[in-house]
Amino acid sequence: MPRTVQVYGNFSAGELSPLMRGRTDFVRYQHGAARIENALVLLQGGVQKRPGTRYVATAKRPDLPVRLEAFVFRSADALVLEFGHEYLRFYKNDAQIQVAGTPIEVATPYAVADLFALRLNQKNDVVYITHPRYAPRKLQRESDVSWPLSTITPNPPPTTEAGIQPAVRVTLSATVGTVTCTASEAFWVASDLQRELHAGVGRGVLTGITDATVATLQILDGFSTTSLAAGAWTLDGSPVAQLKPSDVGPAGALITLALRQVQPGAPDLVTNGTFGSGLTGWSNYSGGVVASGTHTGAANSAVLIDSAAAFTTAGVLPTQLLVNSTDGSSGQVAGVAPTQITLVLAGGTDNDFDTGDAYSITQTGSASALSGGCTLFGGTAGIAWIEQALATVAGQTYRVTFDVSGNPVSVQVGSTSRGADLLAELSYPVGGQRALVFTATGATSYLQVRNNQNAQASVNNIAARLYGAGGWRTSDVGKYVYVHGGLVRLIGYVSPELVTAQVLDPLSTADEAAAGAWTLEQESWNATDLYPALSRFHEQRLLFASSPGFPQTVWGSVSGDFENFTRGSLADKAFEYTLAEAEGLLYWMLPSEQLMLGAENGPFRMVGDGDGPIVASSPPLVRRIVDQGTGPVEALRVGLSVLFVQRQGSKLRELTFQQASYTFEARDLSSLSGHLLTTRRVTELLYAPEPLPLLWAVGSDGVLLGVTYDRPEQVLAWHQHTTQGIVESAAVIPHPTANAYQTWLAVQRTIGGQVTRFIEVLDDAIVGVDAAVRTDEPTLAMLGGLAHLEGAQVRAAFVPATGTHWATTPLQTVTGGEISLPVASTRAYAGLPYRMVLETLPPEIPGAPSIQLQKKRWDRLFVRLYATGIGLAINGQPLPFRRTAQAMDDGVPFLTGDIQLPHLGWSLDGTLTLTHDEPLPCTVLMLGGDVSIGDQ
Repeated sequence: MPRTVQVYGNFSAGELSPLMRGRTDFVRYQHGAARIENALVLLQGGVQKRPGTRYVATAKRPDLPVRLEAFVFRSADALVLEFGHEYLRFYKNDAQIQVAGTPIEVATPYAVADLFALRLNQKNDVVYITHPRYAPRKLQRESDVSWPLSTITPNPPPTTEAGIQPAVRVTLSATVGTVTCTASEAFWVASDLQRELHAGVGRGVLTGITDATVATLQILDGFSTTSLAAGAWTLDGSPVAQLKPSDVGPAGALITLALRQVQPGAPDLVTNGTFGSGLTGWSNYSGGVVASGTHTGAANSAVLIDSAAAFTTAGVLPTQLLVNSTDGSSGQVAGVAPTQITLVLAGGTDNDFDTGDAYSITQTGSASALSGGCTLFGGTAGIAWIEQALATVAGQTYRVTFDVSGNPVSVQVGSTSRGADLLAELSYPVGGQRALVFTATGATSYLQVRNNQNAQASVNNIAARLYGAGGWRTSDVGKYVYVHGGLVRLIGYVSPELVTAQVLDPLSTADEAAAGAWTLEQESWNATDLYPALSRFHEQRLLFASSPGFPQTVWGSVSGDFENFTRGSLADKAFEYTLAEAEGLLYWMLPSEQLMLGAENGPFRMVGDGDGPIVASSPPLVRRIVDQGTGPVEALRVGLSVLFVQRQGSKLRELTFQQASYTFEARDLSSLSGHLLTTRRVTELLYAPEPLPLLWAVGSDGVLLGVTYDRPEQVLAWHQHTTQGIVESAAVIPHPTANAYQTWLAVQRTIGGQVTRFIEVLDDAIVGVDAAVRTDEPTLAMLGGLAHLEGAQVRAAFVPATGTHWATTPLQTVTGGEISLPVASTRAYAGLPYRMVLETLPPEIPGAPSIQLQKKRWDRLFVRLYATGIGLAINGQPLPFRRTAQAMDDGVPFLTGDIQLPHLGWSLDGTLTLTHDEPLPCTVLMLGGDVSIGDQ
């Protein structure tokens, strides 16, 4: 009968899938186990019973699930947040934060159904909280007992050119072709022309506006129905019109925005023809006597005074000719007041006026009106000047176009004849298609063309048409306009043509912007499109991403100004980019050397040009880096790797960059332990880096999965952890006093027949029991503080007051919040017991013929232990711990060393199952012995 030696001293492959039992040739088979329950795999290869949990508090609403999240500013300020149904509580230094016995609590809008979709993004003492159904909020720690929670109000917010969804019913005359589009009430305005109308799969362009209720629609994609309900269709884009800002800024300044557009079919307001040939509307103020009378001022005066005159009303203007009819002297008008004129005398018998001198004022230029224009001859001491009255509407804007030839001309517009209050005199050079714009204040406006040069000028193709475009709606107030590199917020509605606005980012010019060169935008985050699900800080920006309305969009703030989302062409402005290849929602966003994003169809990377930072001035490089989709669990960055849960939650992948191939690889970390995720999904993923590098994965069935993960040491060991309850959430924070990290759990338990939920923390000073209480103070033969476990059966471990070693009690029921101990103790803890299980794989001899089909018996079996208490059994056989020399009124010392057993019985697989039931530590470094090999 052959015999071999089999030793298990390295479990660094962790619990392996039953499907691995056929891979006895695989090196990880030799380092794996069939089952590791409630035990941690050490980096050194051994297995150690996991710490128990210490009870900290009962959730405020024990009948409802809670979510735990870490808040870590520094190790001294590490807290755990308890999110429950519409509330938030806080834990620090192993205890709930209370004032006078009352927990510190913050009211929140989040219902229990929302809790596990919350995402937290911390910077210093501020936490940004996102959820698709709620506007982003900001939780600020003023002190441990003061936590204001407020809704973020970005100024300005991210915006989009979303168009409008009117509360107006529309009826189409047909579902295809060019159709009539009739609104149920007055709705269509001039600048709706050329906008697209969407409803379902249907799409068309408005090609004509008949009136406020009737328009013409050219259908591009057929509609499913001719009746479009109110709110069920969208008018896309911005008003199709020119936009004229009244000023450029500065920030905070109030300006107006006027919509302008030549109205199709609008009549020309200019009357064309020839003077004396039925021409109406034109008036010639060239040459002729403008005013006459008698000087009533003092003798020898250098100014003309006529107390009965009204020179300004008569239209006397500088450069006109003034003649002293009494003595024959003349001069040019220099200044005009109602009854007084200053002049430059040109000679004569007198160089002044005497009382009673007669005078006349004339224009020496001439003008003639032609078909579509006019010709003006300036005089040596006067001007050529004609005027036409235009029939206008107060508040409407008009545009006059004309060509200039020969010499420059001056043009002005007034609300009165020969006035210039609507458009002051401007000089227009020779050239085609000159234009001026004015807004009327009354029923008549006066267009005037002047030539004050001693030369001929012609003005042709004169046309004046309505230029204001209806496009603003009262619902636009509160929206934003990007124009000329600046941003304004609309604050008031004046008319369909005019709104008031406040400058947020100054404009580069106040010139008229062409249609399509500006956008009318609304907030991207709103009650219809909902709100971003994710938030992270990256490269000095606050990033948000993935709302239901914009599932693949990432918004980045202005650099260094985290709540300012003003877009622009400068690199440091805010940006908005969409992942065109992504599918579904983005589930996570992880800053690294590059921005990593998890979509349903795989992880993506986003990086600026040349692997630089992401900026607003140039689009980033966005690529999907592997094909495996991601699930709705936040990813982790551990060292140089990104760990993420695959799409269905049943695989854990390690994303790493391969320098040799300059590509990413997504290794499946769960491939050899896939049985742990066959029916359960990972709902939370956390990392505790020390003292043992552990990944924690909360399972959908309440089982807590652990992975000892150390890439440099090539340790990847899965283990599972059960308790008398369901783990619903977890959080990891730095330990308040030790060089370690703490893992906190929210656990649903049934105690005394009632479902409840506890907040617990893994405590290295407690082993073998959960939801425990612990005392390090001397106590009588009882242990209290167990009211939360009233009616439950618990076990206890204690150090007798007369001894030095730990002893245990059998199961007993908590009554009145306490249990009894056999004797007084110096230290004790008690809670709900759990069992540690380590089951080996069938033994195999590396490099030798397989022994899988042969009977096996373990001879001279041994277990090598470290600091292990009583309660260890192998295949149901207890291992002896107590020595005869040990005092009976003391506990049994922990064992470090080897324990041997006689042979076990024959079996076909030869597996060993170690169990440890006592609430005491257990660390297995090695087990093995001689194996006798029998026949097949």
